[in-house]
Amino acid sequence: MASGTGGDDNPIADINITPLVDIVLVLLIIFMITAPMLYQSSIDVNLPKADSGQQSEKTTLTFIIKKDGELSWDKEKVKWEDVPGKLKALGPGIKQRTAVITADSSVTHGTVIKLMDMLRTSGLTKVGITVEGSGRGPN
Repeated sequence: MASGTGGDDNPIADINITPLVDIVLVLLIIFMITAPMLYQSSIDVNLPKADSGQQSEKTTLTFIIKKDGELSWDKEKVKWEDVPGKLKALGPGIKQRTAVITADSSVTHGTVIKLMDMLRTSGLTKVGITVEGSGRGPN
């Protein structure tokens, strides 16, 4: 049952949903990135106070490598050659501790590996590396 006219004057009944899917996926990615930041910043905890409490030992060792190669350990500048001796001074309890390395993006891979090697040689087996993801960069 063809019509007598040669042209197709019927309106387009199909809707192209490709742009809609693209926009929804972009919004999904944005929400996936921002949700953890909102969740972390919204947690407000008031810890109970006790007179009988005691100071617990810090379990995390924080290392920062700046773009010029300067090394800081728990916000205190330290020379590269002093790190193994200071780690050894922590004693056998070092195996239960965790080291977190924060390095500038311009620091070479070899410099980070050098620090990781020092940590593992000293007995630290749990080593983490920070990345930017919460809008806060390394100091």
